[in-house]
Amino acid sequence: MFENQLSLFGENVKFINKEEDKSNEKQQAKKEDKKSNKKEVVSSASDKKESKKSVAAKTQKVFENIKEDWTIHYYSNTFQVTEFVNDIPESGISTEQLREEMAKEFFEMSRDRTFWDIDKENKRLFPRITGGAKG
Repeated sequence: MFENQLSLFGENVKFINKEEDKSNEKQQAKKEDKKSNKKEVVSSASDKKESKKSVAAKTQKVFENIKEDWTIHYYSNTFQVTEFVNDIPESGISTEQLREEMAKEFFEMSRDRTFWDIDKENKRLFPRITGGAKG
């Protein structure tokens, strides 16, 4: 009588016995277990990627010999190093010290995102800001 009853949307409705319902639940549980195993594998691969990124970020080259006569070219602006660091010692400052001072004015210059292109002949510094980590 109810085997081919139509729903409000015109689709056939199939009635499931309690035994069929239990078997469907077992199959869904197996599928979920397989999915969770796959997710664990994916997360371990993403951990490897994150560790590689962190190693790459830690191995940025730091140039140590920046003195007062160097200029900074950031986007279309040109700055003197003395605009950010007032007291520069005889030995000079590092790009990390300069980045810290520039970050007070340019908030996007975080340690992980800032890389430096250096022209030693003309004494020019070009900070390059990259995108942050996704996710």
